[in-house]
Formats: sequence, C-alpha cells, structure tokens
Amino acid sequence: QRLDSPLAHAAMRHALQPKMRRVDDPLVDLAVYHARRQGDLGLVNSDLVQLYEYYFFNGNGYYNRGMKDEALAYYRRASQVLPKRVKPWIMQGTILFIQKQYDESAEAYRKLVALQPKNDLHQSRLGRALTQAGRPHEAIPVFHAAIKLNPESSDLQNRLATALNNSAWDLVKEPTDKSVAQQAIELATKATVLTPNKWTAQHTLGVAQYRAGNWQEAVDALEKSMELREGGNCHDWFFVAMARWHLGEPEDARRLY
Repeated sequence: QRLDSPLAHAAMRHALQPKMRRVDDPLVDLAVYHARRQGDLGLVNSDLVQLYEYYFFNGNGYYNRGMKDEALAYYRRASQVLPKRVKPWIMQGTILFIQKQYDESAEAYRKLVALQPKNDLHQSRLGRALTQAGRPHEAIPVFHAAIKLNPESSDLQNRLATALNNSAWDLVKEPTDKSVAQQAIELATKATVLTPNKWTAQHTLGVAQYRAGNWQEAVDALEKSMELREGGNCHDWFFVAMARWHLGEPEDARRLY
C-alpha cells in the first residue's frame, strides 16, 4: 500500500483510538508498518510515539497489578512500535525471567545489550538468563564483557564464577574422556580463583580431577569442598573413596564407602 493511501490513514486513526484498540489488533500492525516505512524514509511520525506510550504505560499498569502475562503482551507491542526504546526490553526480560522462561528472557536481554552494549547491568542480566537457561558456556563471555565495563563489581565476579562452575560441571557430571575433563579443570580452577571459599567450585574441580585420573588432586579439592560445607555429603565421600582406592589406600576407601 502507498504510504499516503486511505487504508494507511484509516489504520492509524483506528490505532490511535484507545477504546477500539486491542493488544492483538491486526489494524495496529498495519498502522505500525506504514509509520515505520515513513520513518525509514526519514519522515517523523509522532503517532508512533503516542502508540508506544499507550502500550508501554498500559504494560506498567498491568505489571504493577501483578498481571504479568497481560503486561508482557503490551511491552511486546511497545517494542514492536519503537524497537530502539530500552525499557520495554528490560521489562520483557524481567517478566520472562520471573516466569522461568529463561531462553526467552535471554533473547529479550540480548536485544537490550545490542541497543546499549556498554551497560554492564544489561550484560549481567543477559548472563544470568543464559546461566539459568542451562547455557553457562554462552554466559561466560557475556560476564567477561560486563567485568571489563565494571571491573570492581564483586557481584559480576561471583556470577562469572557460577557460570564457569556450571559449565565445568556440565562437562564432568557424567563419565567422560580425559581431554574433556581437562577443559573442565581449567574452567573450575578459574571459578575457585574467583570464589575460593565456595564449596561448589571446589567440588566440581575435584570431580573433574577424578575424571582426568588425577587422584591426589581430586582428593585435595574434594576435601577442601567438604571443609567448606562442614563435612560434605555422600557425593564428596564417594569420589574421595574412589580416588583413595586408586591411590592404594583401601582402608580409607572402605571407611568412606
């Protein structure tokens, strides 16, 4: 359709009438399409701003009343109207994270990072969503980027350590070959440097050392993990027992079994 066609004008007039407008109204799609094409041609369309504000502030209203699904629909519309506005992407990512839809949350935050790549908070949001989505290997470079922007942040250091640990654990939670175990050792070692008093990183390092056949190193890391959580649990004891058996210490192995 032509930008100045009657249909384009009618669609926009319809879209600007709140009583007639629905969040899933296809006529709004048409109005936005024509207005965006005007924008591509360098024409200013204040109607888009009016539409954006309608959707964004309605999203805020629903969110404040705890109606997150409804709020999400309006925030998505706001992003469709003016995709370079950051606030709707923040709210979409936040709602999806709360709803444990971590992959979708990560995609919203990725849009946010693309708009403002030098914002460490946006990078942190993306990294958290990726970690929770079970994609810690993707989160690691994101947290590195965030730390470059804010090197003094202990929160970012801790989140990077969690991503490193989770990525290492994914490699060794099941039996694997020694080359893969060595990759996990490198990741887990970095996590222990960042968070030396966190038992999870020491535990992962110990299991990785065991998978690599480094029996004494496995015992050292696992005993450190046990010390940090007041004695450990059966998972620690089991791996220490197996490592001590390989070290030729059957009595200690039997005791731990």
